[in-house]
Amino acid sequence: MRILSGIYKGRKLSSPKKNNIRPTSEKTRGAIFDMLNSYFEKNKIISNNFVVLDCFSGTGAFGIEAISRGSQKVIFSDSSSYSLKLTKKNLNILEISDNFEIVKVDYTKKFSFPTEIDLFFMDPPYKDKIIEISLNNLLKSNWLKDNCWGVIETNISNLEFQNFKINVVKKKKFGQSFIYFIKL
Repeated sequence: MRILSGIYKGRKLSSPKKNNIRPTSEKTRGAIFDMLNSYFEKNKIISNNFVVLDCFSGTGAFGIEAISRGSQKVIFSDSSSYSLKLTKKNLNILEISDNFEIVKVDYTKKFSFPTEIDLFFMDPPYKDKIIEISLNNLLKSNWLKDNCWGVIETNISNLEFQNFKINVVKKKKFGQSFIYFIKL
């Protein structure tokens, strides 16, 4: 697993030793960032000053990719201590010492944080209804800006957004996963 673009391009990350972490493939992660960059450029959205949230961070690959590509700050969050340690290990491997925060969050429970997020990545475990519960709690957390962008990876082909004030900008299938690009 490696970083695909930016100042850390080509640098390798540590992979999980446990089977309960399912990292997004490099190919899919690269396609997600390419689609975001293309959309942002086309619509003249400056994304290098974004504060980014990497929900269910796992290895931290999404957030580290965002740092590598110039994001202002990344908040890595997960409920798993193992995932947070792996994220910290990968930040240390690349000698990233600022522009990030690591926060333990259980998205299946209500929470609140004062930071305003411009873009979030959410790739929860593919089980039960964790995506709906987690997204609902994130939207109620006071963590997201009103015009926040989001990328959601799930195995659900018809994720329901009717209970949320969300605009699905694009939906794309990658293998067994469905990627939803959304705007609040």
